[in-house]
Amino acid sequence: GGEEGGGKRIAIRFIAGSAAGATATTLTYPLDLMRARYAASGTVALSTPGGGGFVKPAMKVGASASQTGAVPGMSVVSNILRQEGIRGLYGGLTPTLVGIIPYAGISFATFETLKGTWRKRAKAKVESAGEVWDPDANAGAAQMPVTTRLLFGGLAGLFAQSMTYPLDIVRRRIQVVGRAGGYESPWRALFDIARTEGLRGGLYKGVTMNWVKGPVSVAVSFFVNDSVKAYFRELHETGTYPGMSVGG
Repeated sequence: GGEEGGGKRIAIRFIAGSAAGATATTLTYPLDLMRARYAASGTVALSTPGGGGFVKPAMKVGASASQTGAVPGMSVVSNILRQEGIRGLYGGLTPTLVGIIPYAGISFATFETLKGTWRKRAKAKVESAGEVWDPDANAGAAQMPVTTRLLFGGLAGLFAQSMTYPLDIVRRRIQVVGRAGGYESPWRALFDIARTEGLRGGLYKGVTMNWVKGPVSVAVSFFVNDSVKAYFRELHETGTYPGMSVGG
C-alpha cells in the first residue's frame, strides 16, 4: 500500500502508461500519418539518395500545391489507399510504437513517482506535527498545489522527451518517405541518420522546440486527467452522480 516509489510500483506505472499510449496511438495512427504526409507534401520530395535516404527540399516554402503535385485535404487518404493500399494507412506504425511505448511509460511513471514522493513527504510532515493524514482530503496538507502538479508533469514530459526523441525523428522520417527513402526498418533508419547526420544535427535535430512544447503538453494533460478523476471520484463517493450510488 501507500505511495512508495519502489521498483515494482514504478514498473507497474511504466507498463500502464505504455499500454495506454500504445492503444491510443494505434487507434488514431491513420490520422497522424495523414497529418505528416500532408504537412510534408508541400515542402519535400520523396527521393532516394545513395547511402541512406533523406528528405530533400523539392521547392521553396510558399509554393502552391499544384506546383508540387501535393494533394490537399482528405485527398491524401485516397492517394495513400490508391498507391499503398489499406496497409499504407499504418505505414510506420512499428517505429511509432517503438517510440511511444517508452515515451508514454517514462512520462507516466515519472509523474506518478514524483507525486508519490511528494505525498510521502507531506504525510511525514503532517504526522510529525501530531495531525491525522487524510489522503482523500480535498483541502489542506493532502491536497497537492496546482503549480506543483504542473511542475511534475512538465518534468516528466521533459525527461521522457529527452530520452526518446531520436525515436520520434525516426518515426517522422519513415512516415514521410518510408521505403522510398531507403528506410526499411526503424533500426536501419536510426543507424543511417546517426551515421550521416550525427547526434545533434540528426537524431536530436529540433529537440529544443520540443523541450518547450512537450513538457507543457504533458503537464496540462496529466493535470486535466487528475482533475477529472478527482471530480468524478468525489461525485461517486457522495452519491450525487446520476446512475451511481455510494456502494456502486
